[in-house]
Amino acid sequence: MQTPVTIRATDDGELEIADQEFIQQLIALGFKPGRNNSAERLEAILQHVPEEYRQDFWNGFHSR
Repeated sequence: MQTPVTIRATDDGELEIADQEFIQQLIALGFKPGRNNSAERLEAILQHVPEEYRQDFWNGFHSR
């Protein structure tokens, strides 16, 4: 089941996800509020990314 997501631009031009259900799902996968690009955070998150989607994950991670 996919959770719909609302993404909106903030006043400073950043993108913000506001849907609490989606945010809770991200936290369950290992994301934490703030930055998630430390080696430890990425390792915890990658445990939940199926092998066939890891390249897509990395492509999205490096596209920011």
